[in-house]
Amino acid sequence: MSIKLIGLDLDGTTLNNNERVDDETKEALEESIGRGIHVVFATGRSFYSLPPDIFNVEGVEYIITSNGAHITRLADNAVIYSNCIKSGPIDRILDIVIRHKVDVEAFIDGIAYIDRKEYESIKNYGSTYRSSNYVVKTRTPVDNIFLHMKEYENRIENINMLFADSEKRRFIRKLLEKIPGITVTTSFTNNIEIGGATTNKGVALSYLLESLGLKRHNLMSFGDNPNDITMIKLAKIGVAMGNADILVKQAADYITDDHDNNGVAKAINKFVLK
Repeated sequence: MSIKLIGLDLDGTTLNNNERVDDETKEALEESIGRGIHVVFATGRSFYSLPPDIFNVEGVEYIITSNGAHITRLADNAVIYSNCIKSGPIDRILDIVIRHKVDVEAFIDGIAYIDRKEYESIKNYGSTYRSSNYVVKTRTPVDNIFLHMKEYENRIENINMLFADSEKRRFIRKLLEKIPGITVTTSFTNNIEIGGATTNKGVALSYLLESLGLKRHNLMSFGDNPNDITMIKLAKIGVAMGNADILVKQAADYITDDHDNNGVAKAINKFVLK
């Protein structure tokens, strides 16, 4: 195989349930890097919400964040690629959010912002549909999330909406899909994520391949949720985790073990390091 770049989702893929990179997976990634293969993490998280453990994988050069809105070069933390939401659709998105009382977050300049009232409620009383510990660790509260989004509407990387009610989630998604100039995806069962018209992990990886002088047949990609499908389809070898959403498995060339059983390492050992 002529694999020269491995693109990896984080949550549910490279990371186990404790947000750690298991030793076996770390070893496979570092051996790949030692053989001259580029390893790139591609996540829906904002840059400053990244788990510390991924920085312990030696030799990783780039990280794609906010579902493809930014590529950061780790040597100097320079953003070498940006593909944010244009300001045009923001008013229509905010109208839906406000009218239907949707919990919303905005990723701006690598920081995930949340309304202070929601942040304090989750911090003090918990939540039935998301981890309060994760929110406290990774979210930055602002006094009014809607005003904050309007103030920085030209720099919004990603908009994340959370739902306790799956019916409401489906209803809101249908409304959002009518808005031109955005992409609508999801990274777990009770959220909706909005990016720019061409913002996705596949487009960002395509840019990186070109800048490195590589082609699609040089790419291997791993993922577990629908926001990973573009990079799964782009790759010569698209790998779905054993725990992946059915749509990801249908798009993949190969299904490996789950994220708590070193599925990434097993597929890399099979196709790259054999």
